[in-house]
Amino acid sequence: MPRYAPSALGHIPEHLGIERAPAGTAWVVLSRLGLAAGSRLLVLGGSGGVGLFLLQLAAAAGVVTIGVGRRAMHDQMIGLGAAACIDYVREDAARRTLTLVGGPVDAMADLTGGTLAAALPALRPVISHVLPLAAAAKAHRIPEGRHAGGKIVLDVTGS
Repeated sequence: MPRYAPSALGHIPEHLGIERAPAGTAWVVLSRLGLAAGSRLLVLGGSGGVGLFLLQLAAAAGVVTIGVGRRAMHDQMIGLGAAACIDYVREDAARRTLTLVGGPVDAMADLTGGTLAAALPALRPVISHVLPLAAAAKAHRIPEGRHAGGKIVLDVTGS
């Protein structure tokens, strides 16, 4: 039986109950992603316990979701809010995602614990500033206004 550090475990709020406990995890995932309505989210493991709650919460927030999961679960994922589904057994998730949305998604939630590398081509980096290394001090000041609008990249190549 696996052992977990106490810090890796969480308390299930009484009002959720054990059957809705994965909803708390899904809420944390969606909150941390900070997606606006109309954003596109790829959910790896969309047919799992947390994934099914994440599809519902994201759809309620107006986020367009693509669920990746077993073919047998596609109707359920669609019924819970997925705009589309990908069968990871028969399809290349990254290629199919690019085809479905006409480009990269805005975010991805990997609830499977290991397929991130295969989906990377479907992600679009959000970069607001590319600055030379000499402007490192400026790069540190940009997020102080809390509206960087994306990642700040320091170009260390000198070009």
